[in-house]
Amino acid sequence: MSLLDARTEDLLSTPQPTTLIELLARAHALLLYQIMRLFAGDVRSYATANSLFGTLESTVVALCDSLYFPDPSESTELLPLSMDPIIEFWEWWALQESARRTMLLTFYFIQIYKVLRGDIPVHCDGKLGLSHSWYLSAQLWNSQSAFDFAVAWAEKDHFVVRDLDFTAILENAQPDDVDLFGRMLMVTLLGIDGAKAWFYAKGAIM
Repeated sequence: MSLLDARTEDLLSTPQPTTLIELLARAHALLLYQIMRLFAGDVRSYATANSLFGTLESTVVALCDSLYFPDPSESTELLPLSMDPIIEFWEWWALQESARRTMLLTFYFIQIYKVLRGDIPVHCDGKLGLSHSWYLSAQLWNSQSAFDFAVAWAEKDHFVVRDLDFTAILENAQPDDVDLFGRMLMVTLLGIDGAKAWFYAKGAIM
C-alpha cells in the first residue's frame, strides 16, 4: 500500500481546489482511494480509510456548493441553432452532470459505510441529508458529440430526479431512457426484483 499512501499524502498536502473540475478530480481520487483501502483486506488500510472519510465528505460538500441543480418543474430550454453555443452548453452540462452524479454516489458510499460501522442515523429523510437533483436520460448522458446531444435534447424525453423521487420516471420513462446510473439507483429504491419487474412491464429486460 506504499504507493497508495504516497498518492494520498500528495493529494492531502495540496489545498482544497476551488474550481469545479479540480474539485471533481479530487473527489474522484479520494473516492477511489477509499474504496481501495476498504477492500484491501488489512487492518491498517481500514484504519487509514476510516480517518479519511471526513476529508472525502468535506470535498464533496465543497463540490455540492459549486453545482447547479435543475428543477423538475422548469420547462426545457431550447438550444440555439448554431453549433458553437451548443458545444459550450454540452461541455458545461457534461461537467455539471458528472459532478452531480459523483456527489450522489459519494454520499451513498459514505452513508453505507456509516451503516456498516453501526452509526445508523436516527432519522432517514430519504434523500441522503441534502437536497439535490440530476438528469435521467441515457440519450443525453451517452451522447458522443455536441450534435448528438442537441438532437437528444430536442427530440427525447429527459427527466429530472429531485431528492431521489422516481415517481415521474416510474410512470412516464421508457427502459431506453434509463442509463446504468439510473438502474443502480432504481435498484436501491425498488430492490432488484422490483426494478426487473418495472423493465419487464415496459417490455424490456433489465
